[in-house]
Amino acid sequence: MQIIASVAVGLTLATIYHLFMTRSQLWLSRSADRALPALSVATLFLRLSLLGLIALVLVLFTPIHIVVTLATFVALFTVLTGWSLYRYVTGRGALGAARDSA
Repeated sequence: MQIIASVAVGLTLATIYHLFMTRSQLWLSRSADRALPALSVATLFLRLSLLGLIALVLVLFTPIHIVVTLATFVALFTVLTGWSLYRYVTGRGALGAARDSA
């Protein structure tokens, strides 16, 4: 049962992290011109710090398997990022639409 819960937590974390990453990059690309690279790196560190804190809380206060959770997170996040990049390159996604309208 703990394995199933660990997988569910990993899937949820990956989905939320991916949505947060996509929205923050979209917002940055629309609002910041010259500072975009620096702000992108800053948001990366912020997202990774939040993920690390969440993982620490999960390890300390829940009985889930953190290795399973993080492996599931990495697998789904990789798939979601690849799918988003494919949609961006082919011009079918929200980021692709933002690219075409600029």
